[in-house]
Amino acid sequence: MAFRSCQVRWRLRWLDGVEEPTTRALLDGQAVHAAIEARLGHGTGEVVHNPAHDAIAAAMLEAAKAAGIPLDDSLVEVPIEWRPSIEGVLVTGRIDLVFRGGVVDWKTRSSLKWAPDSVALASDVQAIVYCSALVQAGGFRPPLTFAHVNGTTRGEIQTSVVDTLITADRLADGQAAIIDTLEQMLDVVDEPSSALPNFDSCSAYGGCPHRDRCATRPDWPHKELVVSSTLEDRLAARRGSVNPPERPAPPVPPPAQTSLLGVDKPTRRPGTVAAANAALTPPVIEDLPQPVAVRPASPTPCVPTDRAPLSGSVLLLGCMPLVGLDGAVLAERWLAPIAAGVAERHGLPHYGLAEYGRGKAELVGAVAELVRRGELPRVLVLDRRLPICEAVVDVLLPAFDVVVGRVG
Repeated sequence: MAFRSCQVRWRLRWLDGVEEPTTRALLDGQAVHAAIEARLGHGTGEVVHNPAHDAIAAAMLEAAKAAGIPLDDSLVEVPIEWRPSIEGVLVTGRIDLVFRGGVVDWKTRSSLKWAPDSVALASDVQAIVYCSALVQAGGFRPPLTFAHVNGTTRGEIQTSVVDTLITADRLADGQAAIIDTLEQMLDVVDEPSSALPNFDSCSAYGGCPHRDRCATRPDWPHKELVVSSTLEDRLAARRGSVNPPERPAPPVPPPAQTSLLGVDKPTRRPGTVAAANAALTPPVIEDLPQPVAVRPASPTPCVPTDRAPLSGSVLLLGCMPLVGLDGAVLAERWLAPIAAGVAERHGLPHYGLAEYGRGKAELVGAVAELVRRGELPRVLVLDRRLPICEAVVDVLLPAFDVVVGRVG
């Protein structure tokens, strides 16, 4: 569930209406799903399939048959509704395939190593919602089978079928967990600024598309959805020019007036939202060593000496000031204690050794939190040749009033 992954990303997408770019993985998944439906006699003809997608669809259907799933006696693309025990809430969706004993969900992946095992499927949100809807509608009783039929979209086609039994106890536990999440969602609908970021998700699945909007300003994003400089301005700054003057931010569209899932101020169970939010509160960075001010003996000039001293906060990319900027701090020294803290939390000698890029994600998240709190050096010198500096440059660029690069 997107909300569990990161409340801020969910809020930006579904409350503030910030569109996300379509990925190749999503397009591949949609095409393979359509090809499977067409082969099962349920195609709409709206999607043009290519041979690669048809081949993946055929392989996944063969895997399903080999696993004993009755494709000829099943329902395809079944609309469902589930009413949890929250007044006014209705959860809707569509099930890829329903057979007498349970549910099938077609899954395309770049590699089978990303497919969850049967233990993880037992608490899968889709599994609980789909089975809850079927039981509530009548005609189905637990235990029900929930199966992922996986097919790879990269390299040689590989398939697998992973299934689990959703018992009555698992169904009840899963429903309770989903209801808690729904109450948190309703709380964010009522007060969007209460959405909490999950820094572990910043680099997941190729990176969050909202990284340059999220946590870069204290009043983000309900007062300002985008940074005041354009993407072209920021790219020009990276190439060595000075940022242009601040431009007025584009008008922010008003929040959607429709309530989530048709909800109109439902009654909450006391304590659940507060407890969940407390568990999701991002780590507070305390007691960081004070950055070391440096004054190089022979600096390379990057600002013409006949200009007036720059005011406000300044980010220097790969250069040092000759005059007019006092107390410059080297980014690698400023970042060192933060990186050491990340490594210590993982019990590793270096933050970069954490699996799945989590060390880098936590480093970026920690710097983003300092940006939100306004705890940045007034003048920061960043050498992008250093990996630790390159990792955080996207977070720091919009946080400074002026960005200066080497001339020539």
